Amino acid sequence: PKEEILKNIIKDFFIFYKPKDIVSGDFYWWVQTKQRTYIAVSDCTGHGVPGAFMSMLGISLLHNIVKDNPNLTTGEVLTRLRNEVVEALSQTSYNKQKDGMDIALISINNTNNTIEFSGANNPAYIVCKKEIKCLENCEKIRTFESDIDTKYKLYELRPDKMPIGIYEKMDNFKTVIVEKIGNMSIYMFSDGFADQFGGEKGKKYKYKPLKRLFLKIVNEKHSKQKEIITQEFESWKKDYEQVDDVTILGLRI
Repeated sequence: PKEEILKNIIKDFFIFYKPKDIVSGDFYWWVQTKQRTYIAVSDCTGHGVPGAFMSMLGISLLHNIVKDNPNLTTGEVLTRLRNEVVEALSQTSYNKQKDGMDIALISINNTNNTIEFSGANNPAYIVCKKEIKCLENCEKIRTFESDIDTKYKLYELRPDKMPIGIYEKMDNFKTVIVEKIGNMSIYMFSDGFADQFGGEKGKKYKYKPLKRLFLKIVNEKHSKQKEIITQEFESWKKDYEQVDDVTILGLRI
């Protein structure tokens, strides 16, 4: 997507995008409508060419859904996306057809100063100094108890435990709504970084260290944040093979 779209409404942002192969099963996407800016990071089934086909499908369907309905909540977008994916792949049984995608989607509403979040297995993190005010589905927000000496707080916006694709549970996706405040940083990502093997013992990086990393770098400019994240990934991975596509999108509003 064109970066100019975000530059009009976002103070600062970065994209750390490192496919395992030439093409990727991860994708990032955003679009501006009259009232909203939708931003997503998705992790599709597989990587390489199979994952890339799913990425193309996801991007195309998201564009069509928002183009036809430019003021949908994030939960409505994901529910429609799942229905479209199930239909496009002719999925009838979860036990036999598990192709799909995990995704984190936010919407910045420029008319009422709110941020919406919905997730299919993938969370998003908000990092800021002030307490955030939740307006809807507040049970999905969890504060990270950090052992780092910092003035910032990290809030995890928890997803619904369902993928975009056929599944044993097919409820509508919920929409978390919070008030937008100044200098609020948001991080969205695939699981590639957390699942990367490395370090001295060859273990996974995991999510708790990733949360600590975001808290440590949040005060830096986003060009610097990307540089630190890149160095951290390479330092952790060392000579181990990259296990999956890796995507992290950070933005400050």
